[in-house]
Amino acid sequence: MGRVAMTSQPIASVLVVDDDPILCAVARTCFQKFGASDISVAHNGLDALEIVDQNGGPFDFILLDLKMPVMDGVQFLRHMDKRAYEGLIGIVSGEGPAILSLAMDLARKCGLNVVGSIAKPLNMTRLEELVSKQVVLQRRAGQKVDEPLTADELEAALNSNQIVAHYQPQVAVASGILCGVEALARWQHPERGTIPPDMFVPLAEDSGLMALLTDRMIERVISDSAKLNNIGYRSTISINLGASVLQDTAFPDKVGAIIERSGLEKSRFIFELTESKLVEDSLDSMEVLARMDLAGFQLSLDDFGTQFSNMEQLSKFPFKELKIDRGFVRSAATDERSRATVESCVWLGKKFGLRIVAEGVETTMDWQFLESLGVDILQGFRIAKPMAVDDLLQWAETYNAARDRTKVAANA
Repeated sequence: MGRVAMTSQPIASVLVVDDDPILCAVARTCFQKFGASDISVAHNGLDALEIVDQNGGPFDFILLDLKMPVMDGVQFLRHMDKRAYEGLIGIVSGEGPAILSLAMDLARKCGLNVVGSIAKPLNMTRLEELVSKQVVLQRRAGQKVDEPLTADELEAALNSNQIVAHYQPQVAVASGILCGVEALARWQHPERGTIPPDMFVPLAEDSGLMALLTDRMIERVISDSAKLNNIGYRSTISINLGASVLQDTAFPDKVGAIIERSGLEKSRFIFELTESKLVEDSLDSMEVLARMDLAGFQLSLDDFGTQFSNMEQLSKFPFKELKIDRGFVRSAATDERSRATVESCVWLGKKFGLRIVAEGVETTMDWQFLESLGVDILQGFRIAKPMAVDDLLQWAETYNAARDRTKVAANA
């Protein structure tokens, strides 16, 4: 468990630790955009420690490179652990996803509040995404909200329609057609603003509210589907399942009844599970997944490649889809280890006859590389960010019109 982070206030003080002056300048611009007024820069870990000790108080956010002279980022993390640092840490590195993942695991085991990682070269969009997830703007001028989120607060939100769905489009590689969306939970807090899922989903799991959160998301998706149907959208909608839901043997019947009442086809719903939630499988989870498949729902193995039981999970459970983790996809076009990982995932998924989805697609180079491997579906900022259903409708209209124009020009 991490220390209590100061995530409910805007980020005011920032320390950028990197030996690349261009990256530091780009990062400074990004943090200024989000309202940071105190931005310090250090070009190695030792200088950064001196700044931390002289600052008189903890920085709200530290953006940390791993490979630096004098003192590297990993050593710096251990020193911040000794100082009981309670702010946020974002890690950036050009050393590939393996070392990024290892450094993040180290930071979390130290109890540090690491919020994400970015592969070099620094992508401004990715940095803005990482920072914006942590900045919860105050809806009431001058109000301070330091208290951590509570289970009672979350339960009240679940019962008062504060949990909404944002949708990230998925497109078919071969045709470019909008073929699916992933529904992602957002908490529209009346005082704290929009709260991202990584700040409340773990709370839902720990407090026994994950089943209720899943129910609310399904209800919201069904409600939004009426608008989607109006534009002729009849394709798939993906929803994430928490680990605790897999222990509820009544879940397949319950969710089946809800969707049958809506008149929607069960096959349109894809339920995503991460590998980590399946590592310690039980009789209950095996029953739930088997019955979900028998009922006509689709199952997707999310964040594929991040655990060590890939072959076992694919052979044991009735998955129809495999989603390659964004951490590998983002750097696959330029990093040999990431490329090899993605190639292996695609090969393995094809051998099992699965539909292959790559998330975290941010550049045209990513798109072209994944297309060359035979990936079926792409998802990421290169296509669109997650958005509310009304924004999705507008985006889809613009996207389809542009795609039609491109097809006409190509056939001319």
